[in-house]
Amino acid sequence: MKTPFFLLICFILLSCSVSESEKSLEVAENIIEFRPDSALSIIRKTDASELASRRLKAKHAVLHAMALDKCYIDITSDSIIAPALEYYKRHGSAEYKLKANYYRGVIARNSGDWDTAMTYYVMAERFADKCKDKKAVARLHNAKMYIYIRLYKYGKAAEEGSKAAYIYHFIKDTNRFINTM
Repeated sequence: MKTPFFLLICFILLSCSVSESEKSLEVAENIIEFRPDSALSIIRKTDASELASRRLKAKHAVLHAMALDKCYIDITSDSIIAPALEYYKRHGSAEYKLKANYYRGVIARNSGDWDTAMTYYVMAERFADKCKDKKAVARLHNAKMYIYIRLYKYGKAAEEGSKAAYIYHFIKDTNRFINTM
């Protein structure tokens, strides 16, 4: 009888300890795919001083880079994504490791540094099999495809495009499937 009561008390205490900033990051993460402008606004309003842990700072960094990219705001400095890259070297989920490296590659691509972009994309791909966000994996293959096209490596571009198209077809994202093909 004491155990369920103890668990209930622990749950209540833990739920109360979640900061407003952490709640804001959760909201931003949940809407970033279909409302990136709103997610970016939430991320920019998040009180960075309330991000007490390296985990939260890393998550904030990934979501910030992601929202900027989805809002077509091209950045060329890695200062936003740097905390995430440092944290996800040794911690975190495969999904966030993939995203941190992917968005660092996007930043390199924005500055025209194809080699660095591809290096980060290849690092991101190491986590693709364990990543639950298949749309992120498809974006990664799509990004690699475009770099191979820029480098006139059409065979490799076709391979990456096929991988992206397969995933888009699998997750029933018809528009992206057609655009990739």
